[in-house]
Amino acid sequence: MQVADLYGKSRDLPADPVAFIDPGTGGTGVALWEDISTLGPPDETDRWSPRTVSWEDNFSQCVIWFERWMGQSSAQLVVIEGVEVWMGEKSLTAGARGNLSKLAYLVGALVHVCMLENTEWLIVTPSQWKAQLPKDAMKRRVRQALGVSYREHEADAVAMGLAAQGRL
Repeated sequence: MQVADLYGKSRDLPADPVAFIDPGTGGTGVALWEDISTLGPPDETDRWSPRTVSWEDNFSQCVIWFERWMGQSSAQLVVIEGVEVWMGEKSLTAGARGNLSKLAYLVGALVHVCMLENTEWLIVTPSQWKAQLPKDAMKRRVRQALGVSYREHEADAVAMGLAAQGRL
């Protein structure tokens, strides 16, 4: 299965193993499939949760966590959810507070880690993988598809993988 084709990208990318990352300054989740064509749950999930109130400290801790995860991972391709501005009130408020900029910095740092690990990466926007599906509906679909509930941010990463499989 060519993940890049599913997201309308033309890059020639490896298919397996593939990791899906839901980055966030309030937590980051990852889901890894050794074989993306396998229609079961991911082979591995993990998440990072913030421990301080300082955005700079949380940013650094998340990047260090991801460096360690990548150092132990078999991923040949990392699909990262990128930043997208919606015209809804929540997105506009996040933009005014600078949260979208902080998220963009984090996405860039995660890409940099992939580059240091010599791992292919792909950024997809939320509208490319879930359109405007609300978080609660997405979590429900993950639970229906796999019979498993995942923690915050892990569920989003798992949903990205299911979307790549055409199962969301």
